[in-house]
Amino acid sequence: MENFKEQLITKGKDPSDTKKRLLVTAAGVIVASLMVFLSMTILNNILVGLVFAALVLWGTYYILSGFYTEYEYIFTNGEMDVDKIMGQRKRKRLITVDIKSVVSFGKADTAASGDQTLVDVSDRSSDSSYYMDFRHKDLGATRLIFTPNEDMLALVERYIPRTAKRT
Repeated sequence: MENFKEQLITKGKDPSDTKKRLLVTAAGVIVASLMVFLSMTILNNILVGLVFAALVLWGTYYILSGFYTEYEYIFTNGEMDVDKIMGQRKRKRLITVDIKSVVSFGKADTAASGDQTLVDVSDRSSDSSYYMDFRHKDLGATRLIFTPNEDMLALVERYIPRTAKRT
């Protein structure tokens, strides 16, 4: 029997994201205004300035929409793939976890040790995040922090080895 489940999580906003968005917006508006002003003073043609300003504002929107990040958890027969979706237009595979290689699993209230690679794909806003410690072929000792729903959690727990430490 094949076990398959997908879950989409929206990354929560943090203060650095808000600052970046504000900075990009301000820069876009300033550059667009300068385009209009310079075209009026140098070229005496406002239409050229408006075209360039529209292009700058479109570029600003394109950059801002790239800040919108989602994570997709794809569970298939004991393997969980985590993809990062940026701006609903670009997808990147972050990590593939063989659930049978999990060493410890539990609620994400403990910090990762210094020698672990941390992969945080949680929504960053809820208290229902979990962690998985495992050995990855490329990253070595790794801690994955994710926010599964009940169905995904049940599938993951079904495949975790009995020898894994649970907290």
